[in-house]
Amino acid sequence: MYVFKFRPEVDPYVALAILQSKAFLFFYRVANQGESRVIPQVKASKLSSLPFPLATRSGADLGDLRKLSLEMFRLSRKNASVKTTQEEVSLNRLIQTTGEKVDRIVYALYGLSEQEVDLVERTV
Repeated sequence: MYVFKFRPEVDPYVALAILQSKAFLFFYRVANQGESRVIPQVKASKLSSLPFPLATRSGADLGDLRKLSLEMFRLSRKNASVKTTQEEVSLNRLIQTTGEKVDRIVYALYGLSEQEVDLVERTV
């Protein structure tokens, strides 16, 4: 297990949202092509070379990203108490919608064009 410590100016919830985004997954996979393992491993040494957008504690997009990250935590905790299939489907839709909002903000932080976003969406 790796433990990360972010610089004081980086909001950890914003950083977690970026690390969980489709864009970051795409960058990780591209940077580590050809490494196939039976049990996939994310290595700290592989993360340090990846592009990471400026994620300081200011800016409207970062505030929204922080709120969405906290919402994902709340939804994940709620997942343990789901009792019916209808609740599960509803919760999964909320999680998916929240994840899509996170991805849109992260795409903007990276400055990706529509073509690049389309490539990430099709690949991941």
